Amino acid sequence: SDFCVPCPSDSSSSEGSGAVTDCTCKEGWSGPAGGECLLECSILADIAGPVQRSVTVSEITVLQATTQSSCRSTDDFQYRWSLVEKPQDSSLWQPSNRLVSLNTNLNTLVLPKHTLVLADITSEFVLKLSVTTGSLESQTNVSLRIEEEALVAFISGGDRSIGLQEGISLDASLSFDPMAAGNANSEMAFE
Repeated sequence: SDFCVPCPSDSSSSEGSGAVTDCTCKEGWSGPAGGECLLECSILADIAGPVQRSVTVSEITVLQATTQSSCRSTDDFQYRWSLVEKPQDSSLWQPSNRLVSLNTNLNTLVLPKHTLVLADITSEFVLKLSVTTGSLESQTNVSLRIEEEALVAFISGGDRSIGLQEGISLDASLSFDPMAAGNANSEMAFE
């Protein structure tokens, strides 16, 4: 007798097939012939912009996660940012208390000014973004190269037209080192 055995949900068979083992999963689903079909699901984490970036200590750095999923709403994603690589000579690295903010569950990471501070060198930090949802996980890295910044000189005072025997007074106290946190001119020598 000719009769059709119904296929499990999310699968089908070609016309004329009568055995459940002829059932195959629909596109986007996977499973054994005639068995339960499961939704194929994947996520892909990325960070907007180049993978290697040059940044300065005196600027705010913003990293934005851009995550794609074949089956989940982005509302379900959990984000974790972590520091995975710091300069080789870590004795020169002065960690900021602001690095605690790396343990955030936000898709945007804001590194305030002077978060990645080095002493006398330019160097590179690598941050990792891990995105999870359910049992799925995707990771990506971004490299931040800290560029050295020149001292900023502000000189005020004095008059452009003075006599040969007259003294002149100049004030350079507003000059600063953009790479120094806090009082940016406290260790500067003025001559």
